[in-house]
Order: sequence, then C-alpha cells, then structure tokens
Amino acid sequence: MVIIPGFSIKTNILKKFFNDFFLLPLQPFCGSGVMVAASALGAGAERRGGSNPFCRTRKGKGNMKYFISITSIVILSLSCGHGIKNAEQAEPLHFVYADKKCDYYVKVVGITDGDTFKGLTNSNEEIKFRIYAIDAPEKKQDYGDRAKQYLSALIFGKTVGIKVQRKSDQYGRPIVWVFTEDGKDVSAEMLKAGMAWHYKRYDSTPEYADYESKARKAKLGLWADKHPVSPWDFKKGSKSLRK
Repeated sequence: MVIIPGFSIKTNILKKFFNDFFLLPLQPFCGSGVMVAASALGAGAERRGGSNPFCRTRKGKGNMKYFISITSIVILSLSCGHGIKNAEQAEPLHFVYADKKCDYYVKVVGITDGDTFKGLTNSNEEIKFRIYAIDAPEKKQDYGDRAKQYLSALIFGKTVGIKVQRKSDQYGRPIVWVFTEDGKDVSAEMLKAGMAWHYKRYDSTPEYADYESKARKAKLGLWADKHPVSPWDFKKGSKSLRK
C-alpha cells in the first residue's frame, strides 16, 4: 500500500494508473526514454526492498523520494510533448497546404512583376518563378506597378507553397501554382483583384475565367481602364515599334 499524507492507495492500482495514463500516452512524444527511466527507477526501489517506486520498504524508510522522482519524469515528459506541439505550430505549412499537395516551400525574396517572383529554398537556392495561368501587365504598362505591388503585399517576405505545373519555360523559370500561408491560390487572388489577365492560351480553368469575368464587370484593377491592353498585345506593339 502506498502511504502519502492524507491518502492510502493500493500499489497495484496506482501502478496501473501511472502506466496507463502517464507513461504509455507520452511514449509517442518522447520516445522510450520515459519508460526506461521509470523502469530503472523501479528496479532501484526493488533492490532497496520495495516492490516498486511507490512502496515503502520494510524498514519503514519511506520511498517518497521515488515518488517525487517519478513525478519529475511526468512533468519532464509533459514539457517534451508541449515542445513538440510548439514546433508543429512554428511550421504550420505542412498542415495548411496538405490539401494542395505542394511540391515544396520557398521564402519569397523578390518581386519582379505581377506574375514573376524570386524564392529561396531550404538549401538557400534562389529560383525565379512564373505564376501559372495569369499574365499581369508589363512594367511599362498601365497598372504594371500596381500589379507588382499587389503581388508583393500577398507574398513578399513570406513562405509560400509551390506546386510545379511545368519545370521550365523558355526563360528557364518553373511555371507554378503558388499558395499563401492561409491556403489562398495566388493566381486566383490576382485575377479576383483585376491585377492580371487569365492566360487562356495556356489554361482553360473555368474558375479562373469566372474570376476574370467578375473583375471585368466590377471594373476592378486594370479593368477600370476603358481600353485595357493585354500584355501579349502590348509586347507585340513594342516589338513592332522597335522594328
């Protein structure tokens, strides 16, 4: 029987309670170290005449120190589990992006224009990405700067999820879907805000077409212009002028 001031508990009941409700649930978080420590403590108690760490010895010298030691193990174990939980919270991307099935994640370190940016991988490799399904105004076009600023507000300095649509375009840039930390599709966000055209030459996603259509009707972003010029037509015009 365990003797604790104010309590009288049968040893086998307390032992079962300790194993079932403390050691076993904590093992997945802290490994087998907790179990080993408890077993070693128990063996030490048996060598001293008790049947387990919670028992008194026949000599009457209480094993309260063993009880305190076990309690310390429990507290330490709980701290270990709490630390792991905090680690998971520090890296929420694995959970937020789970349904997106991203290929990898990068920290955005540069915005080139409204559909192109630079990202830094975990191995410190800098990659220039082209966002899939949209074409934002060129730098020299009306709304070119605004589109760049809008994209910057969405992702600059943040970690984003990358899903590769095509490994490389003619300029060596991966063409990708991009997802923000709260799971937003950057292509969709740019279209909704009227900061890019739906690149229908390369994509036929109906949702993207709908986002562009709604932005047009609401005259959002570049659609506020009476005669908006697409980036591809603008490039053609620039080439003809250079000729």
